[in-house]
Amino acid sequence: MCLSSSCGRIMKTAVAARSTKRLTKNEGKMAKVKIEKFVGEEHERSLRLPVTVLAIAQTFLPRSALDSLARKGLDVREILDTARNGTGYSKTVYVREHGVSKKIVVSLI
Repeated sequence: MCLSSSCGRIMKTAVAARSTKRLTKNEGKMAKVKIEKFVGEEHERSLRLPVTVLAIAQTFLPRSALDSLARKGLDVREILDTARNGTGYSKTVYVREHGVSKKIVVSLI
């Protein structure tokens, strides 16, 4: 029996890690999330990570953070569900940071 408050979080992580086995493309390769950042029209940075990392990170993010991202157009649960279904996903979100307009593109590859 686990008496610490972190036990629930550990169990969630184990369940998320187990469920990520289904987050694969049809060819057997692990699906990846590609995040691109544009400042104005200029590409500034790209990040690619396995969907598994996103699934595990979801267990550590507070619900309020996940809800905030979803309200801005980036629904982590939707991304993971789409990866499980093997269908395409791409969202573009426009943000203003320190007075500068930026575009964030999140897609499954």
